[in-house]
Amino acid sequence: MKDLIKNKDPDVVIKAVYHYKLKTDSNLKTTTQTEMEKCNTDEKILNESDYPKGSDGKYTEKAMARFLFEKDTGTNHSTTPKQKQEDPNKKPDGGGFS
Repeated sequence: MKDLIKNKDPDVVIKAVYHYKLKTDSNLKTTTQTEMEKCNTDEKILNESDYPKGSDGKYTEKAMARFLFEKDTGTNHSTTPKQKQEDPNKKPDGGGFS
């Protein structure tokens, strides 16, 4: 453990600590999930390539560790514009002359 702390970048060590905390503290895991969901708005969402979700639709521990690290270091979270869903009942516009 000493070598890990001595030879790694601080962000690697801090993220490892968050991984451990998330594995052992279910309350932290739940509150982090909720906090991450609140970052998603009508205009933007957390970037799914940086904060992946598992097959259960919840953020992975790796995503949560990154989120907590960014939160505690004051780093902005990676977001992307929310894709607008097309209305399946909308008729295509003729786009031509009448």
